[in-house]
Amino acid sequence: MFSPLGHFKHINCPFARSDQTCPAKYCIFKHADVCYNKGTLVSHVQEENSANQREKIQDNQPLSLSSMCTTAQIRYVPSSFTTAIKDGTVAIKKDPQSNKVLKESFSGDQSTKRKDNELKSPSSVLAESTRPLKRTREEPPKPTLDRDIKKPDSFAIKLKERRTMNEPMAIPNPVYDSNAPAGHELRKRMVHIFYDAFLKLGYDAIESKEKSLEEEKNLCLSTNSKMVYSSSCKSKILSLKRSPPKEILEKKEDVSDLIPKLVHPKQQLELWGYNFGYINPSEPDDPLRECDRCGTKFVNLTGPCKYHWGKLFREKVGGEKIRVYTCCEVKEGESSGCTSEEFHVYRYQHLPYLANVSPYVSLSTDCPGKERMYCALDCELCYTTLGFELVHLTVVDKEGILLNQFIRPKGDVLSLNTRFSGITSKTQLESGISMREMYEKLKQLGITRNTIIIGHGIENDLNAMRLIHEQVIDTAILYKHERGPPFRYSLKYLTKRYLGKEIQTDTHHSEEDAIAAMDLVIYWIQKIKSRT
Repeated sequence: MFSPLGHFKHINCPFARSDQTCPAKYCIFKHADVCYNKGTLVSHVQEENSANQREKIQDNQPLSLSSMCTTAQIRYVPSSFTTAIKDGTVAIKKDPQSNKVLKESFSGDQSTKRKDNELKSPSSVLAESTRPLKRTREEPPKPTLDRDIKKPDSFAIKLKERRTMNEPMAIPNPVYDSNAPAGHELRKRMVHIFYDAFLKLGYDAIESKEKSLEEEKNLCLSTNSKMVYSSSCKSKILSLKRSPPKEILEKKEDVSDLIPKLVHPKQQLELWGYNFGYINPSEPDDPLRECDRCGTKFVNLTGPCKYHWGKLFREKVGGEKIRVYTCCEVKEGESSGCTSEEFHVYRYQHLPYLANVSPYVSLSTDCPGKERMYCALDCELCYTTLGFELVHLTVVDKEGILLNQFIRPKGDVLSLNTRFSGITSKTQLESGISMREMYEKLKQLGITRNTIIIGHGIENDLNAMRLIHEQVIDTAILYKHERGPPFRYSLKYLTKRYLGKEIQTDTHHSEEDAIAAMDLVIYWIQKIKSRT
């Protein structure tokens, strides 16, 4: 089991001192000049003062196995070789002319393997005989068929199988940014997951690469810590798994026959605050108004107005549920506000007050061109001295944007409401059109009283436009909230859940919101078609 170190080779064996036979096959003690027949251990005895000296072989001295072992300083001899010597298979004799030891012959097949009998010394004979045989490495049998080779189940192989031969094989890598909320390795791993998710949705390698890099870049810009970044990435991965395939999103044709079936009944729309009758305009009796931001009662618009622009949401802290503002994460009641403005602002909810600023109208029944069956729209509003007025309108259909126009308000602007409207300059509003000109543009686009208008929470948009319209598809009603009215899902949530797209990441854009509402209706129709 262990190789001997030779620590006891100079000590006589206890059995030898008592004239007994040593039972050990390989004894670690010193023995007389004896070779074991069964084993391969050869022990030679020398005097202590000449233990390391070589023994000289005379010309007329007969050779013995003991002297050969001593001369070659070899301790281990194969048992097969000793047997061959005893049997006479190997004959070692002395050549008197050359004074060298000849290796005469080998019997059987060994004589045919060696054709030349070389002259060698006894030590070389023993050394050659005791040399261990070389191990030959056995090569594994090669599989005869390609199906016998097991392919590694790795991420790279899976991606390779999904790509076609003419598509690029490079996996996207995000641009390194030292100011990123997460490390580059984590960002790269997220990009690879996004890339694989887009491939599963039916996008090719180039589209998947562009979309995955764009999604990861948007997440980096919208987060400020590694924890928030990881959480946002997980949400995005889940939304991609729920997203419809590319074919469904691109099939925006052949939906005209089903869109009229989604128009809400008049009674259902009235429950959600839609108006369909004539409204008599009137002025408010009380000049005292309530600020729409801070809740202060005021007569003079001059502030300051200190408020929280975020919403309240419930959070569990220490086993207790508390309400916290989303804008600054401050508990309700601990601060009067995190944002300060110069003026107080207000909005009218009473329809007669709204009609007093601008009267309600209905769209025309005719148009100069072809009547449009359906369209989607979204409005942006800002605070003026006359309340909450329309300042921007976007109209889209399945082919793209039909109208993207600024509307000039009647009152003086108090706040652009940039965080929610996306409008950054008052000069943009000065170049806008009036409400009357807006109605004329809608008529020229073929939008009439029979046109189906699509939007999200569109009763607010119709009130801002002062329109009375019955042909409406509201995605807030179409995608019902589990708790029923008056609760409704936000457009941002619906777009992320069903379309797998992120909207309103920084500010609101009317074009983005209108297109998202249109896509949600088309997705609903495609889902109905897939069931039938």
